[in-house]
This record gives sequence, C-alpha cells and structure tokens, in this order.
Amino acid sequence: MINVYMIQTYSFCPLKVFLEASMGLKSKPTEHSLLGRLAHEIYQDFSLFLGNGVEIYTIFDEVVHEKSTKYGLGIKQVEKLAKSIAEFRSSIPLAGVPVYTEYEVESEILGVKGRIDIVEGFIPVEVKYKSKLSMADIEQLTVYGMLLEEKFSRRIKYGFVDVLKEKKRVRVDFVNVLREHCRRLLKHVLEAALAPKTPAKLRCKNCDLRLECKMLYNL
Repeated sequence: MINVYMIQTYSFCPLKVFLEASMGLKSKPTEHSLLGRLAHEIYQDFSLFLGNGVEIYTIFDEVVHEKSTKYGLGIKQVEKLAKSIAEFRSSIPLAGVPVYTEYEVESEILGVKGRIDIVEGFIPVEVKYKSKLSMADIEQLTVYGMLLEEKFSRRIKYGFVDVLKEKKRVRVDFVNVLREHCRRLLKHVLEAALAPKTPAKLRCKNCDLRLECKMLYNL
C-alpha cells in the first residue's frame, strides 16, 4: 500500500517514488519545507478552533508562541506568517463541522493510504504552501475524496485546495473523468514504487536525493 502523497512525488520524478517507497530513502528538509510544515500546522490549528466555535484571534498569541518554541524560530517571523494565515482562514467559511486534521484514510481496493490535511464535515481540504495550484494537487485531493467515500459509504462530490501564498480556496469537483484518471494514475504510481523507472525529463538539479540517485543509477 502506497501513500497518497506519492502522487506529488511521481509528478516530480517516478524514479524518486522508487527511492522513497522501496528503498526507504527520505527527502531532506529544506527551509521552504519547514516553513511549509509550520504554515500547515498553524492553518490546521486555526481551523480546529473555528470548528469548535473559538475565534482565531483569541488564541492567536498562544499558537504563535507554541510554534515559535517548537520550530526554534523568532516570535516576529512566526507572527508575520500567522497573521497572513489568520486573515485568510477567517475569510473562508467552514464547509462543514466537525473539523478534523491529519485525518487518516486508506483503501485496500485502491491500494493507498494517507492523511487528509483537514476534513470539514465530510469535505476534504488540502493545504498547500505555494502560490500556484498544480495538477498533482488536484489529483491528490480527488483520491482523498474517493477514500472518504469508501470510509463513510456516501458520495463526496467535491473538495477544496487552500493555496496559502495566494490566499485562495479552489473548489475541485470530483467528476467521473477525473476519478477514472486518478485510478489509472495510482496504478502508474504503484508500478513506479515497485520498479525503478527513469523519467522522460530529468529534474536532478532540484532533487534533494540527487546524490543518492546518481550513485545508484549514474544519471
């Protein structure tokens, strides 16, 4: 069973899927990835508080201090990021309640498992610390919608991607053609996890596993 986030890895490089899924190599944290994780956590915390009927700004300072300590960052840096996130989160009504974060789902039928960033009612929400939505983001969300359908035995018609840097919520309708595309895609991702597959386009310069990959495959 592979993790849903491997869709993102596959879109970058199928060979990296094999390195991570079958060889157990781990992506190295970068400054951007750490900030992304921090932004995710702040956004998730604010969403949970809203789901419980708590106004964001009443717990704002508490969240900032907790994240500053956890990530070893200055208060001002975390506060600046949190203010931007609070402004965005406050502008978006919840799609439903209760609100869950890091919601675990899996499917033996689809052969995947993962954690959804946020579930508002029955609506999946993926949080992206970026400026522009990608096709892989849409595919990942769609698969999560399909996993929720199996878990709850009910039709999930749509979900959202919350793009933090753009401060935009994008609705994705889970139409049949998108669902079928994702089923085919998951088969390709699984194949890539089981056997090394050289990509048509090399992106080694931007890969954090390029040294390990070069040692193994001399690309």
